[in-house]
Amino acid sequence: CWALRKAVTAGLLLTPWILARHGQSGAFLFVASIVALFALCRAVGETAFYPWYQEIVPNAIRGQYTAVAAAVDMVGGILALVAASRVIDRVAGLERFSLLLGAGVVAGIVCVLCALPIPGGAPNTKGRAASYQQLRQAAADPNFRRYLGGLGLVTAAMQVFSFVPLFMRDQVGLREGQVLLLQVASYAGGMLSGYLWGWAADRYGSRPVLQSGLLLMALLPACWLVMPRHSLWSNPMAVAISVLGGVASFGWTVGNSRLLYVSVVPPEKRMQYLALFYAWMGLVGGTAPLVAGGVLDAFAHIGSRRALIHLDPYALLFGGAVLFLFGGRALLAR
Repeated sequence: CWALRKAVTAGLLLTPWILARHGQSGAFLFVASIVALFALCRAVGETAFYPWYQEIVPNAIRGQYTAVAAAVDMVGGILALVAASRVIDRVAGLERFSLLLGAGVVAGIVCVLCALPIPGGAPNTKGRAASYQQLRQAAADPNFRRYLGGLGLVTAAMQVFSFVPLFMRDQVGLREGQVLLLQVASYAGGMLSGYLWGWAADRYGSRPVLQSGLLLMALLPACWLVMPRHSLWSNPMAVAISVLGGVASFGWTVGNSRLLYVSVVPPEKRMQYLALFYAWMGLVGGTAPLVAGGVLDAFAHIGSRRALIHLDPYALLFGGAVLFLFGGRALLAR
């Protein structure tokens, strides 16, 4: 499925031709179909990967392993975003996106080839994999349900944060290339703090690291609301906040990963637990942006300023995200 989704993604390269032949409506339906097929391949592949990941990484070093793996991932992300920023600033029209998509497809194929030698992931020799009855038993686990509740609130908050690039462009006044480079700053913050988060998770446990990351994450909306707009200081402030966001996100990622695999999911029942985990994460992650987008549309007319705080539709989203983060932190602490 990982390999198949690369072929599906390559279909997006035909979008300019579809647009020229069938207009905007045809192009929309074509892109929507590609996204749906990609999502199906991703869902199947990642549902299989999570139990495999729990199997191959020793719990004693899971925090440090997650930190190192994420740091390597961020190096690739930084290089890709820097290149993408230059292409988007220097190439006009749809051609710039076609170039980036083509490069992404090639990189994805190399990724699959590198993953082939990873050990583990053998078939279940003790009967069928997760049946409906086994899924119901996993769903009845009160500790697992508390975890899913906390995860749902944090995931919803993080989906609200996915609107930050639009906020930076429309409200703060950054150019598209500058907005892309903010992700590089976020990656840099994660890399600088990553190994420390991983060491702390293995040394002191998942919960202190996870909760510290969520507390830092809750500071981000306040920083966004008071930052200068359409100013020479807008971009430097946005970069500094993005570095803090990278530190916070990395703490959450390391702490949550270790909590899930070490404390929440029994290894002998990982198929059914992690299938429910992935389905729930996808449901919340897919629904939250739709709700957030509706809030932005419904309150688009709001725009005022109180002292240093700018009150606009994004302020409502960010305030709700803070409440979700604190609610998720309370559930995950249990």
